[in-house]
Amino acid sequence: MTGLLDFVKMKSHGNPLTVDRYLRTIKRFLGWLGSRKLSMEAVNEYRDVLSSKYADNSLIPICTALNLLMEHRGVSFRFKSPGKVVNPNPKLVTEAEYQAILVRIAKPDERLVVRLMHDSLLRPSDLASLRRDELDLSGKFAYIRKRTRKAGVNTESMLAPDTADELKAYLATHEGDYLFPSPERVNAPRHPTWPNKVLMAHGATGISPRTFRRTGATAWPEDVRSLMAQGGWSSVQTIMTHYRRNQEDRHAAAFSKAMNVKMDEPDDVPGYG
Repeated sequence: MTGLLDFVKMKSHGNPLTVDRYLRTIKRFLGWLGSRKLSMEAVNEYRDVLSSKYADNSLIPICTALNLLMEHRGVSFRFKSPGKVVNPNPKLVTEAEYQAILVRIAKPDERLVVRLMHDSLLRPSDLASLRRDELDLSGKFAYIRKRTRKAGVNTESMLAPDTADELKAYLATHEGDYLFPSPERVNAPRHPTWPNKVLMAHGATGISPRTFRRTGATAWPEDVRSLMAQGGWSSVQTIMTHYRRNQEDRHAAAFSKAMNVKMDEPDDVPGYG
């Protein structure tokens, strides 16, 4: 029989971050299970433990990982995974909030990573692991060009001139392959969640890297392919379902244009006008 590690790699398309997260989740469960028999009763008990600690959306990948263990063990029972909860009106970052965060940050690396979150729309794991050779500052526009760690997408993440200037100044005073080197390990990047911790440390309540991604996706015009290249998305459906706000207003505006029908005007729909 295939070993658990190889089985998880095969079932999760081999993404190293996903494999590592799934294996840690499985290890925690097996530690909790101890010497007890793997049974439906034990699965239901642990599912209740998880439900008391995690929101539904956080439970989905946990159940996915644990069900890989169930499949590998050849048992018929599974962890019941909740349905995806989509917030109909998620938070967006205003320009005033963004500028207020920058004002509060003194450390160059922390300030730069916030600028990169705002401009590039990339995931925190991709920003924390940025290398010098993934930056293109040679032309008219500044780009991050890298293969994303989660989706394996080649990005064309353009940066604003102010961010590009700050990036160049930072590079002039910092050496090494990684833009944000780990303070604990040699020749290694920061932890994938370091950008999240930077935001929390500077009082950005309710704002995460995902909030920046959502804000950019909502404000982006209707060229979704360029948005995918900017933020490293691999699926149009993911953007439309989980990142673009004002779906009903966008639909109404598109319907109005297509059918030449006068509709009640939505209030400032990003991407239209």
